[in-house]
Amino acid sequence: MSEEYDLDLENSSGASAEDDIGKKKIGFLPAIIIKILKWTAIILAGVVFIVTVVVVTIRIMNPVSSTPNFFFDTEELQNTLPTLQWYDVGEEIRGRTADTDRRVMILVRVSVGFNPRARALHTELIDKTPKLRSEIRVFFGEKYERELLPRNERQIKEELRRRLNVMLSGNDRILDLIFTDFNIVEF
Repeated sequence: MSEEYDLDLENSSGASAEDDIGKKKIGFLPAIIIKILKWTAIILAGVVFIVTVVVVTIRIMNPVSSTPNFFFDTEELQNTLPTLQWYDVGEEIRGRTADTDRRVMILVRVSVGFNPRARALHTELIDKTPKLRSEIRVFFGEKYERELLPRNERQIKEELRRRLNVMLSGNDRILDLIFTDFNIVEF
């Protein structure tokens, strides 16, 4: 009777499935490719998780300021370079200098810098552009050629800035002034 119930444990279906897992096809892909894809996905998820944790940790440890300060090394430079809004005082301004022995002409373009929040000043500059241009022409008409040398440019700018500020009625003022063109021509 024992011969009738002989079990073949070596060739059972459970053992062959475990031995042939690399060779067995699941769907249209072999099982080994599915296993490689599974481990690749796990590794990629781990890398994304690690990168996210590092980025969040760095952001928490070193909060980024709203304005980059890598251009300004010293506190002195940080305080002297404000962000300004610029207004060009019209086209090129032409005028003669105060020289009487020769005829010297100055050709200049002026831009004025002011606080960007000073909207009333911007409107006033637009409204007074003809007067500002006239005052600039008169200013250079009072100067001699020898006073208009490049070494005196800072002093000239400061003096002209003060003179233009006198013409303004509000509390806001011109903070800086630049010459986008500055030519002296003898004719």
